[in-house]
Amino acid sequence: MTAAVHSLDLALRSGAGLLLLLIGGLMLRDHGRATGARLGAAFAVGGAIFAITSSAGFHRPPQGWDIPLMALATGNNVVFWLFARALFDDGFRLKPLHGALWATMVGLPVLCALVLHPARWPTQNGIDDFLTLAALGFAVLATAQTIGSYRDELVEP
Repeated sequence: MTAAVHSLDLALRSGAGLLLLLIGGLMLRDHGRATGARLGAAFAVGGAIFAITSSAGFHRPPQGWDIPLMALATGNNVVFWLFARALFDDGFRLKPLHGALWATMVGLPVLCALVLHPARWPTQNGIDDFLTLAALGFAVLATAQTIGSYRDELVEP
């Protein structure tokens, strides 16, 4: 990657990350009591983290300070699904199961980074594949939620 392309990539990622953090802060400021706004703010923060962790040259596998960032970026898949549910399902409420699901998606990359990758366990690739498929699964769930209820939602009474 040339220096100019690398600089442009860094500038665009920085700008996107800052805009996402601003959007998240505004959602909390203006609608902080609404579940959808809190999930939207969490999704925006996760998007900003993903903009950082997906950049060229970021540690693969993660090491040290970047392990929590990579884990939060992975957990953002669950937040995206919950955000879609909160927006398109009027009766949606967060439940402990949602928190456990998010904690699992955040904990697996930490387990891989701290235990499985350094020990070169054969299961590390299976967990990485599972996390990739889970990301796709949560995107499909969010899309299904949106398509299934879009006619009834986002219309002012």
